Formats: sequence, structure tokens, C-alpha cells
Amino acid sequence: MKIVSYKWFVAVTLTLILTGCFDDKSVSHITFRTSYAGVPLDCNTGVSQVGKSWSYHQFQFYLSEVSIKTQDGSWQPWEMTTTSYQSNDVALLGEVCGENNQTTNNANNANWQVSFKTAENLAKVSAIKFTLGIPFELNHLNPLTQPSPLNDSSMFWVWQTGHKFLRLEMASQTDNWLFHLGSTGCTAPSAVRAPKQACLYPNTATVVVPMNKMSNSNNQISFDIAKLIQGLTIENKASCQSDVNNQACQLLFNNIGVTKSSENTGVFVND
Repeated sequence: MKIVSYKWFVAVTLTLILTGCFDDKSVSHITFRTSYAGVPLDCNTGVSQVGKSWSYHQFQFYLSEVSIKTQDGSWQPWEMTTTSYQSNDVALLGEVCGENNQTTNNANNANWQVSFKTAENLAKVSAIKFTLGIPFELNHLNPLTQPSPLNDSSMFWVWQTGHKFLRLEMASQTDNWLFHLGSTGCTAPSAVRAPKQACLYPNTATVVVPMNKMSNSNNQISFDIAKLIQGLTIENKASCQSDVNNQACQLLFNNIGVTKSSENTGVFVND
């Protein structure tokens, strides 16, 4: 009887230990990074295209309205905490590179993490969804009176059009290229007045990233620039500032999900 009890005790103990090893603890943040065709990218690394080496000196984007898909298939909001980089459930991610293409020492110029009020076990989450951009009701407010990160002047056009949702600026030794994503077709009495109705072209994108491979030890999402610029030769004349009639913009809008009905464009990847 004692032997049976001992074996039972050992079996239960091993089960509990193994369960503990594979039961991921919950996390309250998601880390983003930049990549190019799956290879990590930062201020120091270059992108080779058509015989030129390109590097970015500013890459920042806003995301908002984060939610997670639970095991029963429903979407539940995942509310953000308030930090130097996020408020009103809007976060600013990315970095601005400084001298010699290094990330600047100013902490406000580099952030790759979104923090949330509650912890979630991502092993039990099948997808994460967010908006690339800022909700209309927040997009056109006076940035001088807004909390961070909605007070970043480098990410703001004017009251009429609002914020740049994404700002990517790259340079080679002989050329420059940029992509500024934001709302257009916004009607207001003047450029320094906010519109009362939604813009004709909101130019936000709903992004769904499948998380079936994600564990809490790999709570990371990459923005793959190679997939963003797929089909485009980057050069100054192919720059885009969200003009709907610009051919480069049309391609970029399609790649990033502004004009696609699909919510998962592949630009954001869980790796």
C-alpha cells in the first residue's frame, strides 16, 4: 500500500512539474521590432535594393484599439496603461536615429513596447487585432494640449489632416525616400481647424496578427519593411505622403492594408 501511494505521489508531482513548465505565465506587454525579409533591422543596419544600401533615420507609427481573440472566438479589448509613449489607448512605437545613424539618447525617441492594464496568457490567445492609426475623435485635437504621445510635433501635419499614423524615412548615399501615412480628404474651414466629420480617406488599417504560434516567452511582433515596399523601387520620386492619386501610395496602401479587405496583410508578423 505504501508503495502504491508513493508511486501515486511521484506521478502527481511529475504531472504538476511538467504542467508548470508548459503553462506559460501571463504577460502584460507586447514587444514590436523592425525587420526586413525576417532579418532584424535598426538604425545601424541597411537594406539593399537595386544596388543601393538604404537605412532609415526615422521609423515611427501609432497603433490603437488593441483587442485579443479568446478561445471561444470572441474579441476582447486589451486596454493600455498610461506611460510616456501611450495614453487614450493610443501608443507611439518606433525610433528616431541620431548622429552616425545611432538611436538618439532621448528616451522619447525610441519605444518598441506596448503595455497593458491586465496580464494575458498569450498561449491561449489565437490572434491580436489593432488599428494602425488614431481614432478620428483624437486625431484632430490640438497637439499642444494633448498628453504624450499625441503631442509629438514630428508626427503631426495640421489640425485639418491630423497626425501622421506612420512615418518612415530612408536614405542611401545618393537618394532619399519617405512614406507618411495619414488621413486625407478632410474638410475644414482652414488648415488650422479640425474637421467635424470623418475624412474622405481615413487611411487607417485594421491589422489582425495570428498568434497560434505565440507563447508568452515570444510576445513579439515584427513590422516587415520588405513586405511594405514589395513591388516598389524605393527612390525619391516614389515617395508617398498619402496622396490617393500617387501610384506609389496606391501600392503602399495595398501592401499595408489600407485598401485591402483582408485584415492580415503580412506586414506585421508574429515571429
